Amino acid sequence: MLSGGAAVIAACCGLPASRAVRAYTQRTIGPWWLALPMAVLAGLVAAWARPDLIACAAAWLAVCAVPLAIIDALEFRLPDPLTMAALGGTAAFLIAAAASTSAWPDLARSAAGAAALCGVFLALALARPGSAGLGDAKLGLSLGALMAWLGWGVLLDGLVAAFLLAACYGIWLIASRRATMRGRLPFGPFLLAGTLLAVVAASL
Repeated sequence: MLSGGAAVIAACCGLPASRAVRAYTQRTIGPWWLALPMAVLAGLVAAWARPDLIACAAAWLAVCAVPLAIIDALEFRLPDPLTMAALGGTAAFLIAAAASTSAWPDLARSAAGAAALCGVFLALALARPGSAGLGDAKLGLSLGALMAWLGWGVLLDGLVAAFLLAACYGIWLIASRRATMRGRLPFGPFLLAGTLLAVVAASL
């Protein structure tokens, strides 16, 4: 479980992130009550992720995940202000973790993971427009960095989980006749969910 000090840090890091996110989402989905699911998701993730500063990075990402998932589900886009907020906070905590424990190889792997996941979605966006977007590639920077810090296996697990979740949801939509084979699915929510699941699972 998260130590007391890290729990306080995780709670505090959610405050500026939620303010920055709400400043943007007020103009789109707008509800002030976004702070509640942000806090709940951040708390759940921080309670299980390890070590402490990595838990804080995961909590920050969870805060940003709520509006990102909602906007992508509604509008099929991942806005730059939110993906950059996710990247900035995640990078800050990972750098702090490397500096405090001299885990520079982990930070190097984290940077490589960020570039790799971003590259995967960028290639998809360019090769098959509509299968992925530039927003997915930008989001991949923060998600890839966090998962790769914990290991390449965690990064692969998170990506596989995202595709499985998206596939299951797509099959349910088709089976219930809510969509057709040609319908589009926003991938951002599944990518975020797969990442958080992989990070928590790696800490158990």
